[in-house]
Amino acid sequence: MTTPRRVPLDYFDAGAGTATIALGKYKAQTSPKKGTVFLGAGGPGDLGQLVAIDLGEFFSTMRIGTDYDFIGFDNRGMGSTTPTVTCFKSREEKDTFYRNTVFELGYTQPPNVTEDPFAKLDLVLQYRQAISMFETQARLCTLNMPDGGASLKYMGTSTVARDIDYMSKVITGPNTPINFYGGSYGSILGSYLVNM
Repeated sequence: MTTPRRVPLDYFDAGAGTATIALGKYKAQTSPKKGTVFLGAGGPGDLGQLVAIDLGEFFSTMRIGTDYDFIGFDNRGMGSTTPTVTCFKSREEKDTFYRNTVFELGYTQPPNVTEDPFAKLDLVLQYRQAISMFETQARLCTLNMPDGGASLKYMGTSTVARDIDYMSKVITGPNTPINFYGGSYGSILGSYLVNM
């Protein structure tokens, strides 16, 4: 792990305060170093600092090159980054919330869902359950977070992309292009970076 970075809580309101982004680093194994690669974790709930620490050697030797530093970070609301999203009081409470739902069991559908009206209705009901659970979880977040969920408005993909841009300027310099590698949710994050 490396020293956490303070970033603006709101990139459009400097007076809103700061967030702290937890970082993990795998150092370049050869010199001279070519640069730094930011690693975007999946999820979006995966802990990016651990991606750098646990998989840095893989990215270094098998994917990108031994002459790069690799920096992983916990996205806003996750892991050791602050503010943190706390929707459940315990792991047991979270497991109970998801037990026997579409999130635990997955969506079930027969191969002829478009031909069978009952199968189509069943799929619609599963999606409605998912939407209802997302809404309930959002309410739980507002109840269980110290600030009543007020900081949730500062957590989202575009804000995480701005965090990467900010950290890149601090770590590698203001005019250095951002090197980014991401899988799963990290690929979505990469598309935000390219289009900002």
